[in-house]
Amino acid sequence: MIPSWPSSLPQHFDRPGFDAGMGDGRVRSRTEAGPGKQREGFRAVADPVKGTMTMRGAQRAQCIGFVRETLRNGSLPFLFPDPHREGYDLLVTFDETMPRWSNPAGDLWTVELDLVSLPTGTWITGTPTLPPGGVYITWNGAYLIFNDALLSSVDAQ
Repeated sequence: MIPSWPSSLPQHFDRPGFDAGMGDGRVRSRTEAGPGKQREGFRAVADPVKGTMTMRGAQRAQCIGFVRETLRNGSLPFLFPDPHREGYDLLVTFDETMPRWSNPAGDLWTVELDLVSLPTGTWITGTPTLPPGGVYITWNGAYLIFNDALLSSVDAQ
């Protein structure tokens, strides 16, 4: 089962400090004269999702425990609330940096998350998501997504 961001932690990034974008799957090369060449290199592109969340001390401790224990020091992907679509989750992992925090006042903590939304094999407009009850496996560097109905039909055979 894919770990999910705990529901007791904030489910939305703070508006200031939120940043998302498109990953770059292009292959670019320089030419001796004129503009460089570029082409599509691959379609499995991870999109950056970064932001801050305001947490209480107990929530920050739970966040640290989630990353260290459940995600095995941040090495596993997990489901995270989609910041663009209410009620949907993204399959994400930590990007270049692990969570960081600062203490602006008292028991309030600002936690910075540097995530990438992993491609899930669906080609629907917008960011792909896992279906309810979906699971994934990795195969040749890609994430293959299965839902409950497909798994039930495979089990019945």
